[in-house]
Amino acid sequence: GNACTTCQMSKRVRMLLWSIRRLFPASSGLRVLHLNQINYLSPALRALGDVTETCYQQGLGRGAKVGELLNEDICELTFPSHQFDLAIHSETLEHLFDFNQGLREVERVLKPGGVQIYTVPLLHNRSTRQRTQQAEDGRLLQLLPPSYHGNEGEFPVVWEFGTDFFEQRKPRMSELHYDNYWQNKAVFTVVERKL
Repeated sequence: GNACTTCQMSKRVRMLLWSIRRLFPASSGLRVLHLNQINYLSPALRALGDVTETCYQQGLGRGAKVGELLNEDICELTFPSHQFDLAIHSETLEHLFDFNQGLREVERVLKPGGVQIYTVPLLHNRSTRQRTQQAEDGRLLQLLPPSYHGNEGEFPVVWEFGTDFFEQRKPRMSELHYDNYWQNKAVFTVVERKL
């Protein structure tokens, strides 16, 4: 959670950048999709090539401009298939009712051989559990006491991921990068490569 005083990035964001640089050393000319724009990562991504950055504002049309960003729902992206070499997202999946659909959508817009790199908060000592469910009529059903990321009520947590998340994603995962597993198991990036 603490930001570096030099670059202003959190440890998780620095881990994303480390993974990007490991997979794409001195690359340029890439088409990059930066989902739910992460502060301070944008300049490093722009050095790789053409960057499309998004946010998500419920109630605003998909694909609408929000300043320099595009309003995109990760579960229903407006981009055609096979557009991007690299997609980045961080701390997003836990807020989606169908996080697997979000991952499939990102994979859809990647070119063959394209990579998505992402982070999720994960509790290593237990299994994944769902905190909130959406009823067919759209109502939210609290399965556990509400939990939020950001300001109170800003980003409701739907999923608390456990180590079974890795088992579920294993067929898609090509790499898992840790900063230092033994000192901090919570700081890692997942790399999935589209075949």
